[in-house]
Amino acid sequence: MNVFLTGARGVGKSFALRAAVELLGLRAKGFATVFYRTETERALYIRPWDEEPLYVPERLAAVMREDGPVGNTDVFDGFGSLCLRNALRDGELIIMDELGFLEKDAAEFRKAVTEALLSDIPVLAVIRQGFPAWTREAAKTGTVITVDERNRDDVPQIAAEAIRR
Repeated sequence: MNVFLTGARGVGKSFALRAAVELLGLRAKGFATVFYRTETERALYIRPWDEEPLYVPERLAAVMREDGPVGNTDVFDGFGSLCLRNALRDGELIIMDELGFLEKDAAEFRKAVTEALLSDIPVLAVIRQGFPAWTREAAKTGTVITVDERNRDDVPQIAAEAIRR
């Protein structure tokens, strides 16, 4: 079973995902993106789900510019795909936090996402609201739960129950 959390920015999707992982108690593998900000840099890094972030160029998924974020296709195709291949090999639950428009040109990454979604291992993912670019097809492989202020405290249990089915 694949479960996708979506909703407005800042509503608590990633928090709900982490809480659902704890409720499930499964060996979770996959990836998460981490926003990083300094006086000179605004960026998004990718990390394995079960590791602390490393702010190194090999994991720099996107740079935030004045005119909007610019995705780093090479990092999604390389490191992002590696995170998903490792999840397929070693995970009992595959985590994808978050799927969106930044990786739309990352063909190898999108292929790894599809392989994970079609595998026998359940997937718990966050998809950017509005299902941008290629994510609409991904969302069709499972249950979509919209997180909002009213239900965000209940979503971890709802998501965990959906994964268990």
